[in-house]
Amino acid sequence: MGVPVTRVDSEAAAARVGALTTPGITADVVVVDVGGGTVDVVSEGSRCVLPGAGQMLTAATAAALEISRSAAEYAKRAEAVTAVTVQLIEDEHGRRQFLDTPVSGRCSGWLLTAAPSGWLPFTSRLSGAEWRSWRLAAKRQVIGGNVMRGIEQAAPGVTGVLLVGGVAGDDELVRAVTEQLGHDVSVGRGNVAGRLGHRFAVAYGLVAMAARMPGGQPRDEELDRADRSGGSMNTHDMDVAGEHPCAGG
Repeated sequence: MGVPVTRVDSEAAAARVGALTTPGITADVVVVDVGGGTVDVVSEGSRCVLPGAGQMLTAATAAALEISRSAAEYAKRAEAVTAVTVQLIEDEHGRRQFLDTPVSGRCSGWLLTAAPSGWLPFTSRLSGAEWRSWRLAAKRQVIGGNVMRGIEQAAPGVTGVLLVGGVAGDDELVRAVTEQLGHDVSVGRGNVAGRLGHRFAVAYGLVAMAARMPGGQPRDEELDRADRSGGSMNTHDMDVAGEHPCAGG
């Protein structure tokens, strides 16, 4: 087709280059790209790619609740509410509110999660508090555990972690990783190029690397030099872990 192509062997390296365009980030931060299939942990001089990320959490949720993966995909994301009656819901903290539009009578007693088509019932086997406890524990063990193992291999002793990738948009996940790593490690969420959010680290990194090395295939040492092109860390540029807002409404 006559289009020049620059081949990059490491998606993880591209994620790091893109993530380091977050305003205020220094090159000593460890970038963690949490996608659907893998957790990629990338430091200045080392990389570790581990299987088990968003899709594994979906599969674990589906298996535990005996529901479809499509329902589990929505259920895993955020807080649920319990349909006390067709027009009264209770959130995971015991707060109740009335709905403007009633749900189906078949939903009474079920946990509901927000979906594009409205409230999605997904189980009647657990209370809101039980579901919250299971969901947060699953995120700590599946995602937080993988992040911790990757850091132990690629960057032991790190003090700063920057999360990117689609799964990084989950506030509960940021909290889970923070709890798993402990108080000595600061965890934040990337904002690629200061305006693109956390999702586009790989795409932006690929474009940036291709622009710097036109017509050639970058070697590992060139990728490492590209890795070190970021700024320095400021707290206001990072989304820090916090309690997810209630899903009722």
